[in-house]
Amino acid sequence: MAIIKKKTITWDASPDPDVVAHHIYVEPADQELQQGISPHARVDMPTLAMVAPDEFPPDTFLEDMDYKIGISAIDDVGNESDMVILEHPFDFIAPAAPSNIQVSDA
Repeated sequence: MAIIKKKTITWDASPDPDVVAHHIYVEPADQELQQGISPHARVDMPTLAMVAPDEFPPDTFLEDMDYKIGISAIDDVGNESDMVILEHPFDFIAPAAPSNIQVSDA
């Protein structure tokens, strides 16, 4: 089984005391990140981190490329803040294994 180097995404919480969760949106860098529409995950407070790719939906990082990460705050009645957005390269695809292994007498 391949070993994939993971990345931890962290953020600072909104100073609003009514925040109960954050939405984390992900799109390839060449696509528009759309709040409420783009694929996302919900992280309940007090958690302020996610490990990629493990804690994201399975089809989030399909290629080695730059992705936009958007994070918004959700308050106790469901209001959602604007997103803070970061673009970063992600590489979660292991290289192909070597092939044609052989053993011969010396």
